[in-house]
Amino acid sequence: MSDVPAFLVPEQIQGAWTNLIVLTYSAHLDFFETHLLRQLSRVPNRIVLADDRRLTEQFATAARSGQRLGQANRTYLAAPVRNPWAAHAKAVLLTTSTAGRLLVGSGNLGPDGYAEPGELWHRYTYDDSIGEHVDVFAAVRSLIDGIATRGWLDPAAASGLGRAWSSTPWLAPQPAAQQPLHHNLDTPLIETITAAVEGPVESLTVHAPFYDEDVASLGQLLDRLRPRRLRVLLTPDTSVDGQRLTALANRPGTAVSLDRVQVTDAPTVFLHAKFIHVVGSKQEVLVTGSANLSRRALLLPAATGNIELAVIETRPRGGFVGLYTPLTIQPLPAAESISLTFRGGGETPPANTVALLYSELRGNLLTLVFNTEVGSGVPDLVFPDGTALLALAAQGDGTIFRFRLTDKDVERLTRGGRIDVRLPGSTDNADPEPTWPYHVDALRGRMERIGDDNHLLFSTGTLPRDDGDLFQLLKQLEQTLIFDPETAWKVAGTKTGTEAGDEGDGERVRWEEIDWDRLYRHPRYRGYQRNRGPGGEPASDIEVILSSIAARLNGVAGSPAADERDDDLGAESKPDEAEQEEQLIRHLSVSTRTRMACNRLAVRFTAALQDTAFQEKLGPTLTVRNAVILGHILRELLHSNAIDPGRAIMAQLATWSFLWGPENLAASLTGEEREAAEQILTEAQARQTTLRALSELAAYDFDDELRRAVRDQAQALLLSPTLGLDQHLLRLTASDARQAAALVANLRYLAGDYTDREIVGLMSASWGIGAASVEWERTIVRRLASQGLPARSGKVDVLRVQKPIAGLTVDRAATDLARLAAHLIVGGADLDYVRIRFAEGRDVAYWDAAAGEGICFIAGEEKDLTELRPELPEWWRHLDDLEDREVTPAAA
Repeated sequence: MSDVPAFLVPEQIQGAWTNLIVLTYSAHLDFFETHLLRQLSRVPNRIVLADDRRLTEQFATAARSGQRLGQANRTYLAAPVRNPWAAHAKAVLLTTSTAGRLLVGSGNLGPDGYAEPGELWHRYTYDDSIGEHVDVFAAVRSLIDGIATRGWLDPAAASGLGRAWSSTPWLAPQPAAQQPLHHNLDTPLIETITAAVEGPVESLTVHAPFYDEDVASLGQLLDRLRPRRLRVLLTPDTSVDGQRLTALANRPGTAVSLDRVQVTDAPTVFLHAKFIHVVGSKQEVLVTGSANLSRRALLLPAATGNIELAVIETRPRGGFVGLYTPLTIQPLPAAESISLTFRGGGETPPANTVALLYSELRGNLLTLVFNTEVGSGVPDLVFPDGTALLALAAQGDGTIFRFRLTDKDVERLTRGGRIDVRLPGSTDNADPEPTWPYHVDALRGRMERIGDDNHLLFSTGTLPRDDGDLFQLLKQLEQTLIFDPETAWKVAGTKTGTEAGDEGDGERVRWEEIDWDRLYRHPRYRGYQRNRGPGGEPASDIEVILSSIAARLNGVAGSPAADERDDDLGAESKPDEAEQEEQLIRHLSVSTRTRMACNRLAVRFTAALQDTAFQEKLGPTLTVRNAVILGHILRELLHSNAIDPGRAIMAQLATWSFLWGPENLAASLTGEEREAAEQILTEAQARQTTLRALSELAAYDFDDELRRAVRDQAQALLLSPTLGLDQHLLRLTASDARQAAALVANLRYLAGDYTDREIVGLMSASWGIGAASVEWERTIVRRLASQGLPARSGKVDVLRVQKPIAGLTVDRAATDLARLAAHLIVGGADLDYVRIRFAEGRDVAYWDAAAGEGICFIAGEEKDLTELRPELPEWWRHLDDLEDREVTPAAA
């Protein structure tokens, strides 16, 4: 009956998935916990979305019959969809960070809907390396997000969906191309069906287990499609008014046959599949999915009808012949058709009575939310055995009540199961309302304990301490970010490329080998767009990473922890000594591997930032987010000593040059692009992070090449108008005046890190002679009397010039002496005495700071110095200005 061989749903949901989302009308939760959870035990995020009235009935039945449902809303979400009428869509969505499986059909969650042959399902698969069916998956997400944005989900469900989307970077919020999945959130399905049919219709075949009372939807199909022949497939269980159906069959202009249908291999099974099969002269259209032949399924949008999901496919003539292969179809005697009855209860609106919408447990706080005010007083809370819950504190406004519970009651609640709620003023014989609270911490905590998927992205702000987790995080970042030609090629490469080695060397993919149009359409690229889920949570992995970084910088705890171990996640066992030794060996091996992976990340990112053409093709949306994310990660890796400092620092310098240098990113942007980039930089505290990370480099010993690179970058950043180091930024970066002073001191040290030989090079360049002609020497000089001390002899460092300087005069010598003094001050020398011994005769210039005087003697001409004014560089003076003002911490 579908594109794939007949299958049972439980066979299709096996595998290492990260997320499971079930859309269903009714939810047989006992079947779910008993038969399905075992094979879903390693799926951290499991969500069942069911019609609210059917789910309420399910919970009430479980309470009456004593079903514990100990996992419900504790290790998986069982959440209602509260649209005005029926939430009737049926789908099973499974995803990881790189793959997906989607089942769309007619079956509800239960043994009949998932394990019997009377249903019709379609199966779609997605793999990140292929990209097929990505828009089909996006279509089902658009339905789920549409339900959430209309306010039809509880907050816990919306949060669970946010976690699902954030761990599935390839899954876009909306399809980008035409695909076969259609819902009725905005447009009735009959409009979509009609639009799919082209030309005259030769035949129309329909089957549905439920019709509306007046057979109006089938009549509408006939009016719109005007088929020459109509075949209605019926079973003894079909809910339809036989007389009205017969009357419809006698309408002029269409030849009508009413036929009996059954599953050939299971003739007694309830045929719950629904389909509309339209055959034209050249093509056929098949409509399958959740929609019955009823007014609220086909003729109305979700606001006034049901929520439905349909697969609408078009093929050439004969393309759907396999639909009827499993079925036996025979003419139905007229008497049997007339005896069919409509068994619906009528389309009456939902009752508007006081009802408990949901309850949730966060720590020791239990919250109850009602749909309307319940009257005066506070509800009573009771365990199933009649034991009352003890509330240390309770408060409410009539619709929302919050109870601070004892640790003992919370511990019992965390084992799972229900509590009963008695409304204020209810009689003793009134039935309480059962509720299975959402265990918010436990549900979120599941994502933290599964080690093989993108949940580790939540810890990007504060990198995992465990070496294995850090390695897995690096792999997940590799699968999420598009930051260099290699990651771009993996998303949209045009031919086989060669990856770099573990240390980042070897042949690299060229960006010219990338299909850029394909890349721009890819969900991983679109995941960089600012995107929030229905509950306000990050709805893409990029937003998860940025939110985690922001939480780290703001001092907020990152991912929620959950100490309680779920029943279906397996228990920890204490290893024996041999196992501990094996784990130690494995840890040492992983540590080396992780360090190599960190080094490779730094090298690749550095090379990518320096590839201007690649960055231009990538676009500002990606480049600015990549710079923020990887800049933070590099700093954290340095903190944890998980990376070679030289490689990490070179990558940091490249990042800072890219963001704040003379040819910085912002300088190339205008208008909305520049505003968007600035917003990201501000929200991620990129300027503060840059200053802190730069200041922290003062603790490292560099080789000469890296030391010069750090020094030059520090000088440039101090004067960068894009970075904008001023008093306000200093307050934002430093927590108090002491920290601000230390930060300025570190910046001054890094920017002024000159060696004696480099000072020689600077002075010789100003004289136009080679550095080999200038050297430092230690010699004894006669010091002037000063500060109560008599004239004395002492050893000092003298800059000796061994080659004549053209045009040397006493005034120029004084200028040169001031220049040397400036270099020495910047280099951190104690400027007590400075002296230059020139090459010719007795030519000399010196300044004795303690005495406050000096002399220039050139070619027999002497000039007394009463002051020396070194011309310090602009960045030094800028730091002086910052230090001259009192620094107070900025408001948080």
